[in-house]
Amino acid sequence: QEWKVPQTWIVGYPEPNYWMDISPVFDRKIAALRAHASQTAHMDDLAERMRTWGQSNARTAGLPEGAIAEAFRVVDTR
Repeated sequence: QEWKVPQTWIVGYPEPNYWMDISPVFDRKIAALRAHASQTAHMDDLAERMRTWGQSNARTAGLPEGAIAEAFRVVDTR
């Protein structure tokens, strides 16, 4: 039997339509990114860069000041 996903979430899309507050897990996100040492070891400002980007997303989404968010384009594929 054929199986289809109900949604596809695309990160980096120029026109997102869904924002997720990741404030409670931001430190875990940074730790996970740091685990990819070959890709992030040279980024001394990784946490600051990600926080700035995430706070900008949160402002766009209308989340409270200081919140950190990721932006997605969610496409219904049903």
